[in-house]
Amino acid sequence: MITDSWKYIWYPEGGIAQLFDLEHDPLELTNVASSRPDVADRLRGELVAELVEAAASGGRPWLADWVVDGELVSEPLRGDTTRDRRARSWPGLHTEFYPVDVRH
Repeated sequence: MITDSWKYIWYPEGGIAQLFDLEHDPLELTNVASSRPDVADRLRGELVAELVEAAASGGRPWLADWVVDGELVSEPLRGDTTRDRRARSWPGLHTEFYPVDVRH
């Protein structure tokens, strides 16, 4: 979820949120989700609403799997190693739990 000022990212594995202040941190170096819960909660709500609406519109019904009882779905951490992650055929999209292949 991206606005003019903020970028909110939800990682299902571990249920981790990242929030970046695009005005003051354009390189997205500092996750401020814990220090700005007001913004993180608002954007999470907007993301949930967007996913529910997109799923209901019929074009992408699989998006409904990402929201259960009005909350974003999360999964436990897999506990895989850096070597395991690098061996996968898909790129990045890891949280701060993973020191490699980070894309946000």
